[in-house]
Amino acid sequence: MDRVIILDADMASAFAKIFSSIDAAALRFAEENGVETLGLHSILRSLRESGLQSKEEVREIITAIEKKDNTRIKDVDAVFR
Repeated sequence: MDRVIILDADMASAFAKIFSSIDAAALRFAEENGVETLGLHSILRSLRESGLQSKEEVREIITAIEKKDNTRIKDVDAVFR
């Protein structure tokens, strides 16, 4: 599942302005400090809907995140609605 993504300076700059987390407090803090945020559910849904990842691959990503971070992602079904 490890991937290498090479970004040019303009792309890296664009990505640096967006923060994502499943931690509501972290998202709120970022927003309060002028940082654009994107919820994890939105990212996962976009991967599936765009066809970049299959439903099964998105489920594997969710499982990997939960295992690595020793957490549970709430309302996983929202990703697949």
